[in-house]
Amino acid sequence: MAFPTSPTNGQTAVVNGISYTYNSTTNSWGRVAQSVRITYTSGPTPPTNPLQGDQWYNNTTDVLYEYTNDTVSSYWLDIQTPAFVGSNATTVTGVSTGKSLAMSIIFGAQ
Repeated sequence: MAFPTSPTNGQTAVVNGISYTYNSTTNSWGRVAQSVRITYTSGPTPPTNPLQGDQWYNNTTDVLYEYTNDTVSSYWLDIQTPAFVGSNATTVTGVSTGKSLAMSIIFGAQ
């Protein structure tokens, strides 16, 4: 679908599933802000029917994941564990307690 050829100020058009509003002062279409819904879940198994951006804290493994899509497939991505290249890994002690405490505060776990 294309934008209307003779729009009026404040007119809304939906193009490729995205809403735009026409501004006659600037003679341009602006994208309409949409609310973002992100769900945060805590538990031993991932939630069903996640949407891109949802986050899941696996309280069994103490790892935080985000549901993502790389244009090929959708999957849960570990967004907490550092990724190291080559021999740049460093041992960090005392992190587990801090993560658990932070996640308890965020998710209300005991």
